[in-house]
Amino acid sequence: MSMVLYAFYSCTTISTKANGFCSVTDASLWKMTTSNARKYLGRFVRRGEAIESEPGQTWGVYWCNQPLPTNFILRIEWLRHEANDNSGVFIRFPNPSTQHESNTGLVAARGFEIQIDERGSPDGAPCHRTGAIYGQLGQHFSLQPARPIGQWNVYEIEAKAQHYRVRLNGAIVSDFTNHDPNRARPTALGAPSYFAVQAELGHVEFRRVAIVKLYQHVGPAVMQRGSDAKADAKKSISVKTKLAG
Repeated sequence: MSMVLYAFYSCTTISTKANGFCSVTDASLWKMTTSNARKYLGRFVRRGEAIESEPGQTWGVYWCNQPLPTNFILRIEWLRHEANDNSGVFIRFPNPSTQHESNTGLVAARGFEIQIDERGSPDGAPCHRTGAIYGQLGQHFSLQPARPIGQWNVYEIEAKAQHYRVRLNGAIVSDFTNHDPNRARPTALGAPSYFAVQAELGHVEFRRVAIVKLYQHVGPAVMQRGSDAKADAKKSISVKTKLAG
């Protein structure tokens, strides 16, 4: 009998360097969007190897036009400048430029936001705090504080089918299974999804984006890490992963 298995890659082994996916230094890959074009939506400014949010009159998202893999681990570093900074990382929403919906409304309603907000505005609830999948009930939390202002934090966001796991600085802080048929799912068979960072309140920097594809297999799997494709080929069950670039 064939086995269906997903290969999961230990987040502690993901390279700390960007691997070519959605490079924040390449402006051609990124686009700012908002649901209220009559108001200034803010912008992101490039500062060395990082981008920094400069919020406007309404919140906006800066999304990358490189599609996400179907299943993945997304790694991104972020830094706060003030205690009340509020931002986030959005995943698995459809292309805002081609959908007949308001842009940021589409991103928020059809994807998921991994929150950056130490205060958990507006009510301090766990589902509104740093590391949470924003506003979603049924999460299993082990929330912990972000590093002090001015220090870089690391998100590692796993998405396998409709199971999500968020790591903050190496520790699992949220675990969630999505049962909503209208969120984080393809709009059509094979349709791509995307990721974005948010400009809402304060100045938050992002850098060193990396992605790991997670592969689904029927039958035995083989480990693959770049040129190591032949490694462990003789094992009956092993893990296959590949850094996307």
